[in-house]
Amino acid sequence: MGIAAQIAHAKWLNAKHTRFECDYNHPQLGWVPFTADVNDKSEITKELFNNLVSLEIAEYVEPTVDLAELKELKHTELKKLRDSLRVTETIEFDGDQFTAGKEDDQNNMNTFYSKAVAMKAGIVERKLFDWMSATNRLHTFTPEEIIILATLMENKVQDIYARYWYARDVLLANATTKEEVDGITIPPTRLM
Repeated sequence: MGIAAQIAHAKWLNAKHTRFECDYNHPQLGWVPFTADVNDKSEITKELFNNLVSLEIAEYVEPTVDLAELKELKHTELKKLRDSLRVTETIEFDGDQFTAGKEDDQNNMNTFYSKAVAMKAGIVERKLFDWMSATNRLHTFTPEEIIILATLMENKVQDIYARYWYARDVLLANATTKEEVDGITIPPTRLM
């Protein structure tokens, strides 16, 4: 019996015709799934590739891509990256490094900022503020210093969001292929 009679349901796995899958009628095991790759040096694979003209192998069909679904997945990835940047990108202040923080940190800093402004205006009694740096050093700041740090943090958050919005807009408006979608990321610096 020829090799062609020993395979069924063969189909190419790539457009270059270097790999295909099929069911192979193994002498001891019966019909089993089998993948033949041109780089495989097994006897059965060599015989299959040497007798391609006698085999019926279905053509390779490029998988279809749902661009809307890919864009949605990429958008989720961009949001996670944006949130990660808030805790990995730092601001230099008072000889140390500070992050823009997570949303809870930002809310706490906004509260400190409001109190510091009220203290500067003489509306409430002055006091000092404690804030932990990205290097886990505790800093004690005056109201004036808290206002500066809060402003730097706000500027960093705005920068991260501007870069995220840029990437999101490129994704939603310009990406028309899987390769373009895959290549989109948040730029490391703000694009003007």
